[in-house]
Amino acid sequence: MVDEPSHREQIRIEQYRQAREDWRHYDKLIWATPTVVFAISGAILGLSYQFLKDDLGLLIVRVFLLVVLAIWVLTLLVALSKHRFFQKGRTDFFQQLEDAQPLEITAMETWKQKTKPRTWCERQTAYEWLFASVLLTLIFVLFAAVHTIWLVLTNMGCRFLIFFFC
Repeated sequence: MVDEPSHREQIRIEQYRQAREDWRHYDKLIWATPTVVFAISGAILGLSYQFLKDDLGLLIVRVFLLVVLAIWVLTLLVALSKHRFFQKGRTDFFQQLEDAQPLEITAMETWKQKTKPRTWCERQTAYEWLFASVLLTLIFVLFAAVHTIWLVLTNMGCRFLIFFFC
């Protein structure tokens, strides 16, 4: 006959299960955020360069779209960092539960001891690469916005010079 866990042990098991669900939720958000960034950024960049040609009015619309996109990508970059921050909090909570008294349903320490990363690829974290790729997307969008602003200014400058000298 198996002993029933104490009330305190049942609470700790439930805390562990809830923390596990939280950790999984943040993991899904960490993977979903860059996917959304790349999909929306690609669509807006494609739209702004395919359909908004080098007419002055359309260039101004392109600048607006690119600046809004840059702000949006920056916002999602912050959200990505926050998801990882909260996920690390859940990981610390797991560790505290195990340090207090190991639960039979956890195997975190055993798994960590058996799986030491050996190669450069194994030592990398997906989060760092996802963060870097979203950051590069932000830099690219900002570069595109600055380039388009330069086109607007040079286009306006040429019209001003033609009007002034004619």
